[in-house]
Amino acid sequence: MRALAHLALALSLGCSGARSEVEVGRILVKNGILFTMQPDETEPRRGYLLAGDDGKILRAGYGDPPPGTRASLVVDAAGKLVMPGFVSAHNHLYQAATRGLAADQALGGWLALGEPLWNGGSPKDHYYETMAGCFDLLRHGITSGFNF
Repeated sequence: MRALAHLALALSLGCSGARSEVEVGRILVKNGILFTMQPDETEPRRGYLLAGDDGKILRAGYGDPPPGTRASLVVDAAGKLVMPGFVSAHNHLYQAATRGLAADQALGGWLALGEPLWNGGSPKDHYYETMAGCFDLLRHGITSGFNF
């Protein structure tokens, strides 16, 4: 009978909200300028990101982490940008400036039209073409890229 009374008390505390949930992750990044990559959240703001043992994001939000949030490693990212990371393992960043060029051509026709553009131009042209490729990746949530 005493065990049932303890169970009833525990259940009533749990249902009444008197007990708070503790969310535990492997890494908690807080105070960073958060980019969530959600279509309706286009303005970055100070926030936090909690990742689990598998590296997947458990929770991300603006402001401070909810009370009870804990992690093995806490990183204060004040003044730093925080965003989900995606990797492009193969990219030709400078070619972003010619996206859609010769889309109706096979490889040979595409190369014939593109090569004069890619092999000509000044170092400054190539710099800006490559920067356009970098911004293109970032716009689509890719934070790391291997440029060929």
